[in-house]
Amino acid sequence: MLSENDAGASRNMNAYVAPLRVKSRTRFRSKTRVCCARSHERVVYCSNSNSNSSSSAVEHGKNDKNESKNCSAKYSRRGFLTNAANAVALTTALSSPTILLSERHAIANAASATGSVDARTGVSSYLDLLEIPRELRSISSRVEMFELANGIRFVVLERSASPTVSFVSYADVGSVDEADGATGAAHFLEHLAFKGTQRIGTRDFSKEALLLNQLELAEQQRAEIEKNGVDVDQVNAVKSEIERLELEADKLVLPNAFSQLVNRNGAVGLNAATSADSTEYYYNFPKDKLELWFALESERFRTPVFRQFSKERQVVLEERRLRVDNSSVGHFLEEFLMTAFETHPYRRPTIGFERDVEQLTRADVREFFEAHYVPRNLVFAVVGDVQTARVRALAEAYFGGFVDRAPPPSPPAGVLREPPQQAERTFELKLNSEPWYAVGFHVPRANHVDTPALEVASGILSGGRTSRLY
Repeated sequence: MLSENDAGASRNMNAYVAPLRVKSRTRFRSKTRVCCARSHERVVYCSNSNSNSSSSAVEHGKNDKNESKNCSAKYSRRGFLTNAANAVALTTALSSPTILLSERHAIANAASATGSVDARTGVSSYLDLLEIPRELRSISSRVEMFELANGIRFVVLERSASPTVSFVSYADVGSVDEADGATGAAHFLEHLAFKGTQRIGTRDFSKEALLLNQLELAEQQRAEIEKNGVDVDQVNAVKSEIERLELEADKLVLPNAFSQLVNRNGAVGLNAATSADSTEYYYNFPKDKLELWFALESERFRTPVFRQFSKERQVVLEERRLRVDNSSVGHFLEEFLMTAFETHPYRRPTIGFERDVEQLTRADVREFFEAHYVPRNLVFAVVGDVQTARVRALAEAYFGGFVDRAPPPSPPAGVLREPPQQAERTFELKLNSEPWYAVGFHVPRANHVDTPALEVASGILSGGRTSRLY
């Protein structure tokens, strides 16, 4: 129960009273908040376990990434302030369980004022209530944004505190955009984006391209044969041909060429992340490598080559086994989302179902890429020792020629609408682990006026060592 000091959060939570209660013999080691930004609703749930770890969060259903990283690290890494050291201070302040309950109460009330000045606190934003370094308070006025003629957007923050630049490439596409039977395509594509381009990662692309085309035809043939249930001998013959072509194609591959090129030029933090709603690629360069980043990033978004497809499929399947199939936490989260959502794509795991990943073809992933990695879905953030004019000039030179490859895909009617939950839903897992109990509530989309209060309530209930349910 929330106390009177938490009335602001409690008042807003009372509107969402159809719970999803979960009993499990799984011990979950941290607070988890699954947020769905593009849906009309999300799920927030609180755990009750005897965890000894600090609080952490898994956002947008992203249970295929390291769950031990805390909120502040994720937010500072994924926001526009990646380069700013003080960004950690801001994100820590927003997610810290050490904020007094009275302050949380004031934050919730101020946030629910929909932008107007709160009569009691005299503030127009709940951020005004936090101790934020002076530099961060002025950042919003220093952020520059511009859009190219083709729709690609750039966000730039000039910050010369160190001679470095941080980059985030944001693609507005995630697992929610996948077709039924093709789950895991967005995450698989994230892996393949590091395999190089027509110029990076190959010894002879003209020869490699011929083999890759033959491979794609053979994969389509195998899919048709398996679908029609033709005799096993024919299936095995096609599989043998695929293996032969893959061995030939591998001889022309320069493994890890993209990553090695980036690292040789002083990059740190090269990585990527896929969620239900987005895919993000990020790394940091010395400031004199600004143009190199534009050259590399534009090339892998314009002419990627999905080489070593079968090998990378095994990497993805092993990741799924590690984080879901052989993990009581991962198993629980997958079952939780499947129960929480009946029809919405948020119910599907970002990493994909095993049977779907096994059946994905090179053509499936390329079609997904061409439909969604288009100018209207791309946003690039550049933060560090740069000049906006220079960034704009390079953006025009390297990204100005991008064009849409296909018309915007239309989701099936009603696919993004989850029917209202009318009764409590429960499930129970019996696993070889310690017990854990969780309860979840459907809440509105992330930009709803009640979201700040709900975030505060989530922190109060299950935000680490000082939370009510610890």
